[in-house]
Amino acid sequence: MPNNIDNIISVLGSPDDVSAFVATARGQHPKTGDAGRFAEEDNGVRPVKAFNFHSLVPLPPEYSTRPYGDGSAGCGFDLECETWGVKWGSYTHKEPDRDPGLATYAFGTAWDAPYKVFLPKVAERFPALTFLLSWGGEGPTRGRMTFQGEKRTGRKDEYRDGDYPKYSDDMTADQERAWSAAYEAVTNVYLASHPLWVGLMIARRAGQNFKPAGVAPVLADWLQENGYDTLAATVRALDAGAKVGRMALR
Repeated sequence: MPNNIDNIISVLGSPDDVSAFVATARGQHPKTGDAGRFAEEDNGVRPVKAFNFHSLVPLPPEYSTRPYGDGSAGCGFDLECETWGVKWGSYTHKEPDRDPGLATYAFGTAWDAPYKVFLPKVAERFPALTFLLSWGGEGPTRGRMTFQGEKRTGRKDEYRDGDYPKYSDDMTADQERAWSAAYEAVTNVYLASHPLWVGLMIARRAGQNFKPAGVAPVLADWLQENGYDTLAATVRALDAGAKVGRMALR
């Protein structure tokens, strides 16, 4: 079992460019050389994914002729890691939230977020778009990055002793539940504030500057006035505390 990473990616650009991206991103993972590789998914039928890695950064043709993970050089597992920087592509994916000029996807990846190889390739393929990625999950790992053309900015938080709650095999059931909740809160801090961050980015591009503390209600009103109804509703649902606002500005 891999460490599971939760990702949120917002795609920002002109309405036509974002719609074209949404259409391009939809597709199926290619077959491998293993019979029954996808037997566990929908009775062997490869599902159509809203954010399909192969549709955006195609695997080489030989992927469909080789065993997936037999340990040999150039097996399917190796080709995925070389092409995308992660294995499997996306899973537990959802249909994107849409506003004119904005699409936001949520999905899982194995071991790490796709910020090293996959998203730089996607951004170079779609230079007119801006990609805003937040992630967090087991590892522990968390981070936030922006991609546009060949430019990449942002951060991955490195693990530091004391940043994450400590686990002990001697915990009671109640203590373990409390640890799990604390761990999730720390690893998901960028995910929780992602809509606020995206809203602030949009507002800044329009010449609007909002202060972090108590920003959510005012920002949500502005977003709705400018046609971002879905994002405005999500921002309103957030806890608009100053801590979340400061985190969104990092």
